[in-house]
Amino acid sequence: MLFACTSRQDTLLKKLAPADALIAKVMAYRSFSDSLFGKEGNRALTPDSLTRVALVQMRKEIRDALNSVPDTLAKSLHDFAMEFPEHPKSESYLYVSSVLAEKSGRIFETAKWCEDYIKTYPKGVFYKDALTSAASNYERSGTFDKAILYYDKIATEFPTTAIGKDAASVAAMLRKGLTTPEQQMEFILSQRDSSGE
Repeated sequence: MLFACTSRQDTLLKKLAPADALIAKVMAYRSFSDSLFGKEGNRALTPDSLTRVALVQMRKEIRDALNSVPDTLAKSLHDFAMEFPEHPKSESYLYVSSVLAEKSGRIFETAKWCEDYIKTYPKGVFYKDALTSAASNYERSGTFDKAILYYDKIATEFPTTAIGKDAASVAAMLRKGLTTPEQQMEFILSQRDSSGE
């Protein structure tokens, strides 16, 4: 039985190989970015112009790699990760599946797959990214109860960061029924006017 399972994994991994170059680029960028800004996104260093150029170049390479991976691979990456969550590549595959779904405009699927990531890898490398993507994509899909849940989670888990403060603000606006960008902007401007800023 173990042989059959291993063979199935190997067969699936060969089909998923086109995503490996993208994942390697994402991980390299993440490591470089974390060394500059810290894991919480708080600026540790002020990047010089050469470092900024390197970051821009790495982002371009990620975009190019992302465009080279067929969108049809997204479901296969997701399904592999959910079937074999302990495999070393599964965490990255699950995250990349959500990125590919978002790139294709499948916002509800993106939110669901980010939710799968959050539940499967609560201490994962892409946890914060998955939280923010789940929140924003649930909001974009009109699933406001789930959006509020994830915005609250971000605000609770990252309260001193800009992303945590922004998430608390968006959750508060959604609770007030302010669901469109125009309503939210009007509310933000009215808050500034009333505070005298």
